[in-house]
Amino acid sequence: MEIVGLDFPCVDCLIHLERRPAPNESMRITETSLQGGGKVATALAAVGRLGVSGAIIGSVTDDHWGHFCKEDLKYHGINTERLRVLPGRMGLNYVISDKESQGRSILYSGIERSSYELEQADFELIRSAKILQLASYGAVQQRAAEVASRAGVTVFYDGDEYSSQAEEILSQLDVFIGSEFFYQAYFHTKGVSLSEIRDNCLAFREKYRLQIAGFTFGGNGSAAADDTGFYFSPAPKVQIVDTVGAGDTYHGAFACGMAKSWKLPDILRFAGTVASMKCRYIGGRAGIPTMNMVERFWNGDTEYGGDIPERLERYRKV
Repeated sequence: MEIVGLDFPCVDCLIHLERRPAPNESMRITETSLQGGGKVATALAAVGRLGVSGAIIGSVTDDHWGHFCKEDLKYHGINTERLRVLPGRMGLNYVISDKESQGRSILYSGIERSSYELEQADFELIRSAKILQLASYGAVQQRAAEVASRAGVTVFYDGDEYSSQAEEILSQLDVFIGSEFFYQAYFHTKGVSLSEIRDNCLAFREKYRLQIAGFTFGGNGSAAADDTGFYFSPAPKVQIVDTVGAGDTYHGAFACGMAKSWKLPDILRFAGTVASMKCRYIGGRAGIPTMNMVERFWNGDTEYGGDIPERLERYRKV
Protein backbone atom coordinates (compact mmCIF):
# COMPACT_ATOMS: atom_id res chain seq x y z
CA MET A 1 0.00 0.00 0.00
CA GLU A 2 1.45 3.37 -1.01
CA ILE A 3 -0.76 5.92 0.81
CA VAL A 4 -2.78 5.32 3.97
CA GLY A 5 -5.00 8.03 5.42
CA LEU A 6 -6.80 8.45 8.72
CA ASP A 7 -10.20 10.12 8.58
CA PHE A 8 -13.87 9.96 9.57
CA PRO A 9 -15.75 10.65 6.30
CA CYS A 10 -18.93 12.69 5.90
CA VAL A 11 -21.47 13.54 3.19
CA ASP A 12 -21.79 16.86 1.37
CA CYS A 13 -25.14 18.06 0.06
CA LEU A 14 -23.99 20.50 -2.61
CA ILE A 15 -26.10 23.40 -3.88
CA HIS A 16 -24.86 25.62 -6.72
CA LEU A 17 -26.39 29.01 -7.55
CA GLU A 18 -25.77 31.77 -10.09
CA ARG A 19 -25.17 34.22 -7.23
CA ARG A 20 -25.74 34.61 -3.53
CA PRO A 21 -29.41 35.39 -2.76
CA ALA A 22 -30.39 38.54 -0.93
CA PRO A 23 -32.42 38.26 2.31
CA ASN A 24 -35.97 37.02 1.65
CA GLU A 25 -35.18 36.36 -2.03
CA SER A 26 -36.26 33.21 -3.85
CA MET A 27 -33.85 31.76 -6.36
CA ARG A 28 -33.63 28.76 -8.65
CA ILE A 29 -30.89 26.22 -7.87
CA THR A 30 -28.68 25.59 -10.90
CA GLU A 31 -27.25 22.24 -9.75
CA THR A 32 -27.32 19.86 -6.79
CA SER A 33 -25.25 16.84 -5.89
CA LEU A 34 -24.67 14.48 -2.97
CA GLN A 35 -21.03 13.42 -2.67
CA GLY A 36 -18.71 11.94 -0.09
CA GLY A 37 -16.68 14.40 1.96
CA GLY A 38 -13.92 14.65 4.53
CA LYS A 39 -10.45 16.12 4.05
CA VAL A 40 -8.33 12.98 4.01
CA ALA A 41 -11.15 10.88 2.56
CA THR A 42 -11.39 13.19 -0.46
CA ALA A 43 -7.60 13.32 -0.77
CA LEU A 44 -7.65 9.52 -0.92
CA ALA A 45 -10.38 9.61 -3.57
CA ALA A 46 -7.93 11.67 -5.63
CA VAL A 47 -5.19 9.14 -4.92
CA GLY A 48 -7.41 6.37 -6.27
CA ARG A 49 -8.45 8.32 -9.37
CA LEU A 50 -4.80 9.10 -10.12
CA GLY A 51 -3.93 5.41 -10.12
CA VAL A 52 -2.01 5.14 -6.84
CA SER A 53 -2.91 2.53 -4.22
CA GLY A 54 -4.58 3.95 -1.13
CA ALA A 55 -6.41 2.81 2.00
CA ILE A 56 -8.37 4.55 4.72
CA ILE A 57 -8.37 3.96 8.47
CA GLY A 58 -11.28 5.31 10.49
CA SER A 59 -15.00 4.83 10.92
CA VAL A 60 -18.41 5.66 9.52
CA THR A 61 -21.82 5.47 11.14
CA ASP A 62 -24.13 2.48 10.76
CA ASP A 63 -26.86 4.44 8.96
CA HIS A 64 -27.60 5.09 5.29
CA TRP A 65 -25.09 7.91 4.92
CA GLY A 66 -22.33 6.02 6.68
CA HIS A 67 -22.68 3.12 4.26
CA PHE A 68 -22.79 5.60 1.37
CA CYS A 69 -19.45 7.08 2.51
CA LYS A 70 -17.81 3.67 2.53
CA GLU A 71 -19.18 2.64 -0.86
CA ASP A 72 -18.18 5.97 -2.39
CA LEU A 73 -14.54 5.50 -1.41
CA LYS A 74 -14.61 2.02 -2.92
CA TYR A 75 -16.02 3.61 -6.09
CA HIS A 76 -12.90 5.76 -6.29
CA GLY A 77 -10.60 2.79 -5.83
CA ILE A 78 -9.74 3.04 -2.14
CA ASN A 79 -9.30 0.07 0.20
CA THR A 80 -11.90 0.41 2.99
CA GLU A 81 -11.22 -2.76 4.99
CA ARG A 82 -10.15 -0.66 8.01
CA LEU A 83 -13.03 1.80 7.71
CA ARG A 84 -15.18 0.36 10.46
CA VAL A 85 -18.95 0.79 10.64
CA LEU A 86 -19.85 1.87 14.18
CA PRO A 87 -23.08 2.97 15.88
CA GLY A 88 -24.05 6.59 15.32
CA ARG A 89 -25.86 9.07 13.13
CA MET A 90 -24.43 11.14 10.31
CA GLY A 91 -25.84 14.55 9.51
CA LEU A 92 -25.34 16.13 6.09
CA ASN A 93 -23.05 19.07 5.40
CA TYR A 94 -24.87 21.65 3.25
CA VAL A 95 -22.43 23.36 0.92
CA ILE A 96 -23.65 26.42 -0.98
CA SER A 97 -21.52 27.75 -3.84
CA ASP A 98 -22.22 30.34 -6.50
CA LYS A 99 -20.90 31.24 -9.95
CA GLU A 100 -20.65 34.99 -9.36
CA SER A 101 -18.35 35.02 -6.29
CA GLN A 102 -16.78 31.58 -6.90
CA GLY A 103 -17.01 31.14 -3.13
CA ARG A 104 -18.81 28.71 -0.88
CA SER A 105 -20.47 28.50 2.52
CA ILE A 106 -20.60 25.29 4.57
CA LEU A 107 -23.36 24.52 7.06
CA TYR A 108 -22.71 21.40 9.10
CA SER A 109 -24.92 19.54 11.56
CA GLY A 110 -22.25 17.33 13.11
CA ILE A 111 -21.98 13.58 13.45
CA GLU A 112 -22.86 11.38 16.41
CA ARG A 113 -20.43 8.46 16.34
CA SER A 114 -18.87 5.91 18.65
CA SER A 115 -15.27 6.55 19.71
CA TYR A 116 -12.53 5.08 17.55
CA GLU A 117 -9.41 3.38 18.86
CA LEU A 118 -6.58 2.15 16.68
CA GLU A 119 -6.20 -1.63 16.55
CA GLN A 120 -3.33 -3.94 15.61
CA ALA A 121 -4.62 -4.25 12.04
CA ASP A 122 -4.48 -0.45 11.73
CA PHE A 123 -0.87 -0.40 12.93
CA GLU A 124 0.05 -3.08 10.40
CA LEU A 125 -1.57 -1.12 7.58
CA ILE A 126 0.28 2.07 8.56
CA ARG A 127 3.61 0.24 8.68
CA SER A 128 2.99 -1.17 5.18
CA ALA A 129 2.60 2.28 3.61
CA LYS A 130 4.99 4.77 2.07
CA ILE A 131 2.96 7.74 3.31
CA LEU A 132 0.54 8.34 6.19
CA GLN A 133 -1.85 11.18 5.43
CA LEU A 134 -3.44 13.23 8.22
CA ALA A 135 -5.52 16.41 8.41
CA SER A 136 -6.45 16.78 12.08
CA TYR A 137 -4.88 16.33 15.49
CA GLY A 138 -6.00 14.29 18.46
CA ALA A 139 -5.02 11.17 20.37
CA VAL A 140 -5.77 8.83 17.46
CA GLN A 141 -3.83 10.95 14.96
CA GLN A 142 -0.91 11.34 17.37
CA ARG A 143 -0.70 7.60 17.88
CA ALA A 144 -0.86 6.92 14.14
CA ALA A 145 1.95 9.44 13.53
CA GLU A 146 4.11 7.81 16.21
CA VAL A 147 3.65 4.35 14.68
CA ALA A 148 4.43 5.68 11.20
CA SER A 149 7.55 7.55 12.34
CA ARG A 150 9.00 4.50 14.05
CA ALA A 151 8.40 2.44 10.89
CA GLY A 152 10.06 5.01 8.61
CA VAL A 153 6.75 5.94 6.96
CA THR A 154 6.50 9.57 5.76
CA VAL A 155 3.92 11.49 7.82
CA PHE A 156 2.15 14.06 5.62
CA TYR A 157 -0.17 16.66 7.16
CA ASP A 158 -2.82 18.92 5.61
CA GLY A 159 -2.84 22.05 7.77
CA ASP A 160 -6.14 23.69 6.87
CA GLU A 161 -6.71 25.73 10.03
CA TYR A 162 -4.28 26.91 12.67
CA SER A 163 -4.69 26.65 16.43
CA SER A 164 -2.19 26.31 19.24
CA GLN A 165 -3.12 22.62 19.47
CA ALA A 166 -1.61 22.05 16.03
CA GLU A 167 1.82 22.58 17.59
CA GLU A 168 1.43 19.21 19.34
CA ILE A 169 1.64 17.25 16.10
CA LEU A 170 3.98 19.45 14.04
CA SER A 171 7.07 17.94 15.64
CA GLN A 172 5.99 14.46 14.48
CA LEU A 173 5.61 15.37 10.82
CA ASP A 174 7.83 14.91 7.78
CA VAL A 175 5.82 16.92 5.27
CA PHE A 176 3.47 19.83 5.95
CA ILE A 177 1.37 21.67 3.38
CA GLY A 178 -0.87 24.32 4.95
CA SER A 179 -3.64 26.49 3.55
CA GLU A 180 -3.49 30.25 3.11
CA PHE A 181 -5.70 30.47 6.24
CA PHE A 182 -3.14 28.56 8.29
CA TYR A 183 -0.42 30.75 6.80
CA GLN A 184 -2.19 34.00 7.69
CA ALA A 185 -2.99 32.90 11.24
CA TYR A 186 0.44 31.43 11.97
CA PHE A 187 2.53 34.24 10.52
CA HIS A 188 0.07 37.03 11.46
CA THR A 189 0.00 38.39 7.94
CA LYS A 190 -2.32 38.67 4.98
CA GLY A 191 0.46 39.47 2.57
CA VAL A 192 1.35 37.00 -0.14
CA SER A 193 4.55 38.48 -1.58
CA LEU A 194 6.78 35.74 -2.93
CA SER A 195 9.81 36.87 -0.95
CA GLU A 196 7.80 36.76 2.28
CA ILE A 197 6.39 33.33 1.48
CA ARG A 198 9.89 32.07 0.72
CA ASP A 199 11.30 33.31 4.02
CA ASN A 200 8.37 31.92 5.98
CA CYS A 201 8.49 28.50 4.28
CA LEU A 202 12.20 28.18 4.97
CA ALA A 203 11.82 29.28 8.59
CA PHE A 204 8.85 26.95 9.17
CA ARG A 205 10.73 24.01 7.67
CA GLU A 206 13.78 24.66 9.81
CA LYS A 207 11.81 25.17 13.02
CA TYR A 208 9.96 21.85 12.78
CA ARG A 209 12.75 19.95 10.99
CA LEU A 210 10.49 19.01 8.09
CA GLN A 211 11.47 17.35 4.85
CA ILE A 212 9.01 19.59 2.98
CA ALA A 213 7.12 22.67 4.20
CA GLY A 214 4.71 24.59 2.02
CA PHE A 215 1.45 26.46 1.65
CA THR A 216 -1.37 26.78 -0.87
CA PHE A 217 -2.86 30.14 -1.89
CA GLY A 218 -5.93 29.17 -3.87
CA GLY A 219 -5.95 30.61 -7.38
CA ASN A 220 -2.62 32.32 -6.72
CA GLY A 221 -0.75 29.00 -6.68
CA SER A 222 1.33 27.13 -4.12
CA ALA A 223 4.86 27.17 -2.73
CA ALA A 224 7.09 24.81 -0.80
CA ALA A 225 10.67 24.24 0.29
CA ASP A 226 12.78 21.11 0.70
CA ASP A 227 16.51 20.47 1.02
CA THR A 228 17.04 21.47 -2.63
CA GLY A 229 15.49 24.92 -2.28
CA PHE A 230 12.29 26.95 -2.45
CA TYR A 231 9.80 26.63 -5.30
CA PHE A 232 6.60 28.36 -6.41
CA SER A 233 4.04 27.10 -8.91
CA PRO A 234 1.14 29.20 -10.28
CA ALA A 235 -2.30 27.61 -10.52
CA PRO A 236 -3.57 27.04 -14.07
CA LYS A 237 -6.58 29.13 -15.00
CA VAL A 238 -9.86 27.25 -15.45
CA GLN A 239 -13.55 28.09 -15.46
CA ILE A 240 -14.43 27.64 -11.80
CA VAL A 241 -17.75 26.06 -10.82
CA ASP A 242 -17.03 24.97 -7.24
CA THR A 243 -13.90 25.10 -5.07
CA VAL A 244 -15.18 22.57 -2.51
CA GLY A 245 -12.58 19.85 -2.05
CA ALA A 246 -9.89 21.67 -4.04
CA GLY A 247 -7.45 21.70 -1.14
CA ASP A 248 -8.16 18.06 -0.31
CA THR A 249 -7.63 17.07 -3.94
CA TYR A 250 -4.39 19.08 -3.98
CA HIS A 251 -3.08 17.12 -0.99
CA GLY A 252 -4.06 13.81 -2.55
CA ALA A 253 -2.20 14.70 -5.74
CA PHE A 254 0.78 15.96 -3.72
CA ALA A 255 0.93 12.62 -1.91
CA CYS A 256 0.85 10.81 -5.26
CA GLY A 257 3.82 12.84 -6.45
CA MET A 258 5.74 11.96 -3.30
CA ALA A 259 4.87 8.28 -3.69
CA LYS A 260 6.32 8.44 -7.21
CA SER A 261 9.49 10.15 -5.89
CA TRP A 262 9.02 13.18 -8.15
CA LYS A 263 11.02 16.36 -7.61
CA LEU A 264 9.28 19.08 -5.60
CA PRO A 265 8.70 21.52 -8.51
CA ASP A 266 6.98 18.74 -10.47
CA ILE A 267 4.84 17.80 -7.47
CA LEU A 268 3.73 21.42 -7.01
CA ARG A 269 2.78 21.77 -10.67
CA PHE A 270 0.95 18.45 -10.70
CA ALA A 271 -1.00 19.06 -7.47
CA GLY A 272 -1.99 22.56 -8.58
CA THR A 273 -3.22 21.27 -11.92
CA VAL A 274 -5.26 18.44 -10.37
CA ALA A 275 -6.88 20.82 -7.87
CA SER A 276 -7.72 23.39 -10.54
CA MET A 277 -9.23 20.78 -12.83
CA LYS A 278 -11.47 19.55 -10.03
CA CYS A 279 -12.88 23.08 -9.61
CA ARG A 280 -14.57 22.87 -13.02
CA TYR A 281 -17.29 20.64 -11.51
CA ILE A 282 -19.56 20.67 -8.49
CA GLY A 283 -18.38 18.94 -5.31
CA GLY A 284 -15.14 17.46 -4.07
CA ARG A 285 -15.28 14.05 -5.74
CA ALA A 286 -17.04 14.11 -9.13
CA GLY A 287 -14.50 16.27 -10.93
CA ILE A 288 -11.24 14.68 -9.74
CA PRO A 289 -9.20 14.05 -12.90
CA THR A 290 -7.36 10.88 -13.80
CA MET A 291 -3.69 10.86 -14.80
CA ASN A 292 -4.72 10.63 -18.45
CA MET A 293 -6.93 13.72 -18.08
CA VAL A 294 -4.06 15.68 -16.52
CA GLU A 295 -1.67 14.73 -19.31
CA ARG A 296 -4.22 15.73 -21.96
CA PHE A 297 -4.84 19.02 -20.12
CA TRP A 298 -1.11 19.79 -20.17
CA ASN A 299 -1.04 18.97 -23.88
CA GLY A 300 -3.76 21.53 -24.59
CA ASP A 301 -6.89 19.34 -24.54
CA THR A 302 -8.55 21.30 -21.74
CA GLU A 303 -12.09 20.19 -22.63
CA TYR A 304 -11.62 16.45 -22.17
CA GLY A 305 -13.65 15.18 -19.22
CA GLY A 306 -13.28 11.40 -19.48
CA ASP A 307 -15.88 9.63 -17.31
CA ILE A 308 -16.76 12.73 -15.26
CA PRO A 309 -20.23 13.11 -16.87
CA GLU A 310 -21.05 9.57 -15.68
CA ARG A 311 -19.81 10.40 -12.18
CA LEU A 312 -21.93 13.55 -12.05
CA GLU A 313 -25.00 11.56 -13.07
CA ARG A 314 -24.25 8.93 -10.42
CA TYR A 315 -24.18 11.57 -7.70
CA ARG A 316 -27.41 13.15 -8.93
CA LYS A 317 -29.18 9.83 -8.36
CA VAL A 318 -28.07 9.28 -4.75
